[in-house]
Amino acid sequence: MKTYMAPKFLVKLDPECYIQCQVCVNQCGFDTHYYDAEDTGVRNREENCVGCHCCVLFCPTQALTISRNPLDYRENYNWRPEVIEDIIRQAETGEMLLIGKYAWGICTTDLRLTKRVNPDIGARRLANLLRGWSIELKDILGGLGVNTLESLRGNRLHLRGVGLTDTELEILGIRMAGS
Repeated sequence: MKTYMAPKFLVKLDPECYIQCQVCVNQCGFDTHYYDAEDTGVRNREENCVGCHCCVLFCPTQALTISRNPLDYRENYNWRPEVIEDIIRQAETGEMLLIGKYAWGICTTDLRLTKRVNPDIGARRLANLLRGWSIELKDILGGLGVNTLESLRGNRLHLRGVGLTDTELEILGIRMAGS
C-alpha cells in the first residue's frame, strides 16, 4: 500500500562504486534494500530505513550513504510533525498508537483538497482510524475496570472529570479524577 509519509532517511547509491555484491541486502534487517532481478541491481525502499547505517558499514566499496531527509512539514501552531505522522500512520494502517495521540481534523470542506482525495481510500482510512480508536477506548475503559459501555449508562459513579471547573463537574454530576 502506498504511504503518504515522507521517509525519514534518504539512501543514496553511488553508481561509480557500486559492484552488485548485495551485501546491503543481506545486512539490512528492515528490508530497505532488495535485489531487482529485472534491472539486475539493488533498489531501495527508503520508507523502511531506520538510519542504523549497518549497510554503510558493511559495504565493501562504500557505495552507500544514508542521510536525514531534510523535507519537513510546514510549521503549524496546532500540530507537531510527530503528531501529523502518527495521524497518517494510524489512518493508513488502523494500528493503535500510544494512548493520548488522537487524530482530529481528518476531514475537509475545501473543494481544492476534496478533488485530491480518493473516496475509497479515504473511507478505508477512516474505518481504520475509528477501529483503532475503538480498541484504544476499550483498553482505557478496561484499565479503569469498566468491561462494558452498558455499565456506564445511568451510573455516573464510574465517571471522572479531568480539566473541568467545579461548575462543570456539578452540572455533569461527576467527580474530579483522583477523588
